Amino acid sequence: MKKAFKCLMVLFISIIGLFLAGNVYAATPKSATVSSVDLVVKYRDFGYADSQYGINTRKLHITDSNGTAATGICVAPMQREPSVGSTHTNVKEVTDATMIKALYYGEYGYGHNYAQDVYWASHNHTNMESGGLILTHIAASKAYANVMGKDKYGWSYHANSLAVSDVNKYLSTISGLATPDDVKLYVVTPNDDANIQTFAYLVKYDKPKPTPTPTPTPEVKKGTLKLRKTSTEETTSSLKGAEYQVYSDQKLTNKVGVLITGENGESNTLTLEVGTYYVKESKAPEGFEVDTKTYTVNVNADTLYTLDVQDVPVTKEGYVKLIKTGNGGEGTTLKGAQYEVYSDKAMTDMVGILVTDENGNSNTLTVEAGTYYVKEITAPTGYELDPTVYEVTVNEGETKVLEVSDIATVVPTPEPDLPENPQTGIGSVIAGTSAAIGGAVYGLYLLKKKSYLFGV
Repeated sequence: MKKAFKCLMVLFISIIGLFLAGNVYAATPKSATVSSVDLVVKYRDFGYADSQYGINTRKLHITDSNGTAATGICVAPMQREPSVGSTHTNVKEVTDATMIKALYYGEYGYGHNYAQDVYWASHNHTNMESGGLILTHIAASKAYANVMGKDKYGWSYHANSLAVSDVNKYLSTISGLATPDDVKLYVVTPNDDANIQTFAYLVKYDKPKPTPTPTPTPEVKKGTLKLRKTSTEETTSSLKGAEYQVYSDQKLTNKVGVLITGENGESNTLTLEVGTYYVKESKAPEGFEVDTKTYTVNVNADTLYTLDVQDVPVTKEGYVKLIKTGNGGEGTTLKGAQYEVYSDKAMTDMVGILVTDENGNSNTLTVEAGTYYVKEITAPTGYELDPTVYEVTVNEGETKVLEVSDIATVVPTPEPDLPENPQTGIGSVIAGTSAAIGGAVYGLYLLKKKSYLFGV
């Protein structure tokens, strides 16, 4: 009887915890012999039968030497099933796509169960597991016969016409489906008895993740930046300690470095990616004002960019004024004296003029702290020109008052030109009285229409 012929189908039930992190594809070629794998048939289920197909089959629970638990189904009808506890070492990998898909999309497979779909369409039967298993078994047997090149085990003899028709429908359904690339198919030929069924099983693996091709890191081109600071004026102040912040954005939010000057005004050097940068002083050297300008610089590959900047010395101011006194009498004034103020002893760099009022007080000049030279260029009316050059030192915040004294101009009184023979007389009259002075002799002269009386 056909029911006497048993066969086994192979599919995974589950991956048990004997593997640490699931199976991973071995480096063995797909067509190589896996000779080290031992399969132990643990027990047999009650046979699955379908009266319309007239076929009875079983599934095998097996464990291979890799610790993989799987479900096996025969692909060689007309043979006896292996006995419980038997071990078989003749294991080969088969790469036939039709056979792999017959198991993958069949009963106990990892894909959609198309075997049950075909079975249901033909029979509308509730015993779906039984029908799906039988169709999977026959389809796998047919595919294996094609691999072997002959129907050695008589699959077509084992199945009636209805079973053959449904198997062909099933194989036609799965023919256009993708062949899974995360499983391996192993066929086990029992080596203890030629009459023992050949069976097959699938092993599902975690697909090896391809090693990503590293994205080439683009070469980052870089250049360098430094700063050179000078003063706008001659100064004894050091240029050390100026700090300029360097930013990669115009809003000055992304700082990429800082340039700090030494005694000679030259800074450290920054290595930066090629691009545009913005530089602004955040701290000035002592004695200088902070530079408020933002400088834009372009750093080019393998090139040193030197940014030249200037700082303005902080102005330390003081004040100078003048007070003039004089000994002049009627007809003299202290108003209008003019004194020029110079910043150098050679008196070539004039910084201002001090001009006196009627009281001898001048205006006040605002000057930088330092030493100055003051000389009168215009004397007030009735006074001689003061030839003295005055040296004054003005300190920061100080008002320096220069006190000078002018000498009045001397104008001699002319003596009258007297005649040789003045008219004389004796006696005198005291002006404003009628009293006479006896014995006095006076001469009366007429000079330039004026009368002069001289006593003798």
